[in-house]
Amino acid sequence: MLSAMYLRACARDLVTLAEQLRQPEQLTIISVGGSSPRELREFVLPANGHLQTVVGGTLGALNVRIAAKLLRTLPNTPPNRQVFADGLARLQQQAGKRPVFQRTPMTDDQIRAFILERLTEHSTHTALLRQLRSSGLACEQKRFAQLFSATVRSQ
Repeated sequence: MLSAMYLRACARDLVTLAEQLRQPEQLTIISVGGSSPRELREFVLPANGHLQTVVGGTLGALNVRIAAKLLRTLPNTPPNRQVFADGLARLQQQAGKRPVFQRTPMTDDQIRAFILERLTEHSTHTALLRQLRSSGLACEQKRFAQLFSATVRSQ
């Protein structure tokens, strides 16, 4: 399971691995988003962001969540590319459209104020970000984590 960017970064190593395998069908790469390098296309099973509706979580963790779901549902046969392709196809049949959120963007000062008002209710940035988003407000996860840490340190 590799993001498209990471797949491109380690393509040379994966090609070397593929050349050394006695059974190339044992190498399966599942990658969400983007195109794969030409020399690896036979090994890549493309996936898309709609699988987030099946496996949950954030887009950043989607590849890992797909892998976990596939590994939990593998038949009792030795895994190969076809087994993974079949499992991925089943997941894609279950996938719905990803929701489009209509949330109101916030300034850094507004986010800091939100954090300070609710800091005693939630001690983790993930719980507080979930509350922020469920109230119809928007903030990117990494940005919120940075603002949360800085705000907590300043207390």
